[in-house]
Amino acid sequence: MKHEKQVARMNVPAGMAMRPEEVREVRYKFGQTQSEFAVMIGVSLTTLQAWEDGRHSPDGPAHALLRVAAKNPRIVAKALGH
Repeated sequence: MKHEKQVARMNVPAGMAMRPEEVREVRYKFGQTQSEFAVMIGVSLTTLQAWEDGRHSPDGPAHALLRVAAKNPRIVAKALGH
């Protein structure tokens, strides 16, 4: 018998959602291409592109990571081994 664990997605309130340009600015702080940044934060290139194009917004842990990275890019880079 298989037990599947469902993970609830944390929806970010509309006023707290990151705008596409904010996501892009965080990536620029790291001086990385979209591909490099996507690998570093553990998302697909398609997902990162959707965030930067405004088709989707980061939520849950990705949203939290990007918010911290916006304020403290060096600490996040060090924690992620970059």
